[in-house]
Amino acid sequence: MAQNYKDLIAWQKAMQLVNPVCEATSTFPKAETYSVTDQIRRAAVSIPSNIGAGKTHYSKRECIDLLRHCRASLTELETKCSSLNDGALGAKLRLLISRNKRKK
Repeated sequence: MAQNYKDLIAWQKAMQLVNPVCEATSTFPKAETYSVTDQIRRAAVSIPSNIGAGKTHYSKRECIDLLRHCRASLTELETKCSSLNDGALGAKLRLLISRNKRKK
């Protein structure tokens, strides 16, 4: 079992998602900065944050609660990206994320 949250594969994969999401949303129009851009970034950062926090908590119940928050953030991120699916912002986000996946 992993001794540190950074050893968790789920945390590592979640961290690999953060940079391409932030990179993609940095190209969004300034008018979107405090709406969808901020919401997408917060959801993406929340995923590894909750995984890490869950690993460092002492009780199993606290860990499970934080992993549920993680799943909720992942669903939020997926929903926001899906809502952009037909537009140029969604295409830009998907393109940058897929490019980042190929680099790894």
